[in-house]
Amino acid sequence: MWYYIGNMKLQTLRRQVTVTLFLFTALAAQGEIKVEVGKVYDQRATQKMMSNLTIDLLLSGKELLQFKGYKIAVDKAVDDTGRNLIMNDRSGSNDGSFSELRKPLGSYVATEDERGVDLRLQNPAREAKTVSLSGTLFFHSPTADPASLITVKPRDLLNQAVDHPALKEAKIKIVFQKIEDDSVKYSMSDPSKKVASIQLYDGDGKRIQPNSWSKFGSEESQTCTINVKKLPPVFEARFHLVTEKSVIKLPWKLDQVALP
Repeated sequence: MWYYIGNMKLQTLRRQVTVTLFLFTALAAQGEIKVEVGKVYDQRATQKMMSNLTIDLLLSGKELLQFKGYKIAVDKAVDDTGRNLIMNDRSGSNDGSFSELRKPLGSYVATEDERGVDLRLQNPAREAKTVSLSGTLFFHSPTADPASLITVKPRDLLNQAVDHPALKEAKIKIVFQKIEDDSVKYSMSDPSKKVASIQLYDGDGKRIQPNSWSKFGSEESQTCTINVKKLPPVFEARFHLVTEKSVIKLPWKLDQVALP
């Protein structure tokens, strides 16, 4: 099915590729994650600033529930004319930093164990009809390395740097600047991109779901705000750090994905 948004042509697909993910934990657990193509946003234009291709990958599997962040690497992205579609810059989803897994985009109903990953590529050739892709998904799993999880109480640390050996070793500086009834604002310096995610939990250990979040600044220093419906009197922030043991690698490959 095709949709049009301005000059952008959009096609909904459900091309499925099943891959097996081996979790090298103490329990040697094994799980299966399915990778599908959800939506393809194709905007081919002569102006480089206006042209791009975004593919929404739909991931499903119970193992996803334990992951607190992801990043994606693209080793190959070519259309059927042979044009290389890999972004030369490191913007958006391709910037090398971890992002929090989100619910899939689009009109289909997502189950609890479905997540979406958007893949940004360059403009295909005007006559191109398919693209072939391969790369690696990196997931952050706190259960694979309990030492990668740091828990603090933001109200006790207002306007002072969070003091923790793991943060100092990674040269990460986090300062909670402002706490209101419905938001938490903090500054963060993370030069090595070791912070996979920062999440809020109430006193019972239940996650406080964000309504929205914002991030401003450079890679060296950012100001972030997590907006929620209402903060409880007692809550904590959990930092999920990238370590050698906490990262799970998942190679993926998609051949001849149809373009709108």
